[in-house]
Amino acid sequence: MQVTRNVAIKYGLGLGLAASAASSFAAGIDLTPLTSAIDLTTVVAAIMAVAALKFAPQLTKFAVNSISKMFPK
Repeated sequence: MQVTRNVAIKYGLGLGLAASAASSFAAGIDLTPLTSAIDLTTVVAAIMAVAALKFAPQLTKFAVNSISKMFPK
């Protein structure tokens, strides 16, 4: 009898907490402060900067090879 009562109390408490948590997050978490702080132009500028850094060595190699082909050996 004591074990059944302890199990019922534990599960009852767990279900009660889950129900209160579910009702408090029923509308979802409000991420408006995070998303409003991010500007789209800043994100695009950062992506373009990383792309330029990744492309720079290839462009430099192409330019050096093109210029070296202009001169006779």
